Amino acid sequence: MNVESWLRLIAGAFVLLSVALGAFVSPWFLLFTAFVGANLFQSALTGWCPMMSILGPAGSRRRDMDRQLPKHDVGIGRTVSGAFDAVVARTEAALKEQGFGVLTRIDVKATMKEKLDVDVPSNVILGACNPAIAHRALTIEPRIGLLLPCNVVVRQEGNAVRVEAIEPYAMVEMFPDKDLNAVAAEASDRLRKAIEAI
Repeated sequence: MNVESWLRLIAGAFVLLSVALGAFVSPWFLLFTAFVGANLFQSALTGWCPMMSILGPAGSRRRDMDRQLPKHDVGIGRTVSGAFDAVVARTEAALKEQGFGVLTRIDVKATMKEKLDVDVPSNVILGACNPAIAHRALTIEPRIGLLLPCNVVVRQEGNAVRVEAIEPYAMVEMFPDKDLNAVAAEASDRLRKAIEAI
């Protein structure tokens, strides 16, 4: 349970307990019901709740973590056949067809060899951006820029090549208080079409 669920559980338990004690022990226990009601009322107006202070930062950290875990798969992908470089070229062409330009290109294999002197399978990360969609998203929530551009990964898997793009729905779920679903829907649809066309 998250911290809000615990808060509701505790408030409900206090109300039920105070009503039971008020009915069977002393009517004075009904003051606890009034106390809980008054605290719920003032917390709705002020945003401050004493019980939230008691539940503490651990509850807040858990709430933030729950909010940021994507409900959608993190990627849209498929496995294709063909030479690695040819698949990268097909991927770039398919992205362009859907209005995405490639702003960055990271050759993971070359970078790992140069920096760590290790050999890894061919792997390229393309930073793809559809300017119109990006502009709409940034207008609604400037912090979405932390997740842009949309990464598209092309990597060798045995004799096949795996192509995966970030799932825009997973990106916008990090901002649940912002109305980014229409933007995510268009971006996801275009990326899916690009992946399917490779």
